[in-house]
Amino acid sequence: MLSDDWQGRGLGTRLLAALLVAAKRQGIQRLYGTALTSNRGMLTLAKYSGFTLTLDPLSATVTSLSLNLA
Repeated sequence: MLSDDWQGRGLGTRLLAALLVAAKRQGIQRLYGTALTSNRGMLTLAKYSGFTLTLDPLSATVTSLSLNLA
């Protein structure tokens, strides 16, 4: 999560892009993560980046994220 001062400046997008590059270089085949269902910015970024979003069946407030890198 980015502090409010950094919201909307593209830093999250750049950090996620760097993470994806590093993961691919390391041979990681799949990334998993979670985000609060209310965090629309993160969910939009994840979907735009190709992640599959799934509501967590155990929590109405958490969305699971997964991305196949292979």
